[in-house]
Amino acid sequence: MALKKRTGTAVKVFWRLVFFGFASFILLILLANWGVFGKMPSIQDLENPSASLASEVIADDGTVMGKYILKTELMLILKILIKILLMHSLLLRTSVFTVIVALTDGHWQEQL
Repeated sequence: MALKKRTGTAVKVFWRLVFFGFASFILLILLANWGVFGKMPSIQDLENPSASLASEVIADDGTVMGKYILKTELMLILKILIKILLMHSLLLRTSVFTVIVALTDGHWQEQL
């Protein structure tokens, strides 16, 4: 009898937690919809953001604090990455070519 009572209590606690979690989630969605956490952008703004607005950092009072300049930084990173990959590719080709020549000639020699 005691086991049945403990099991029934555990089930009730479980379902109360599930209901409380679901109700909290619904309340969070409603509060966000009502604007408690700040102004929500419109659907059109979310679907079609402009590049200049997407890179702005806006303070609480609505003033623009700064902008991200990703395009120039990305181009610089790509240029450096291309140079590193080309150097690695050339080193890999040279070492493979030297090993092939060494195996075919029977002795080590530098080929450049």
